[in-house]
Amino acid sequence: MRKQETCEGYAVETFLRLLARDIEQGRNLRDIPAYLLAPDVQTENHPVDPDDEIMGEVAL
Repeated sequence: MRKQETCEGYAVETFLRLLARDIEQGRNLRDIPAYLLAPDVQTENHPVDPDDEIMGEVAL
């Protein structure tokens, strides 16, 4: 594993622990802003088939 991947993994893990602690203690929580919900609302009327073939390049 490259050093960058290790650092990124550590940063993500640390952030998720901090987030979990805040959620458990009920701190720093508020409603999700409407602009973040908008994409969900836009796809609400467009069903997604998880078995559809993926077209184009995909980065994992």
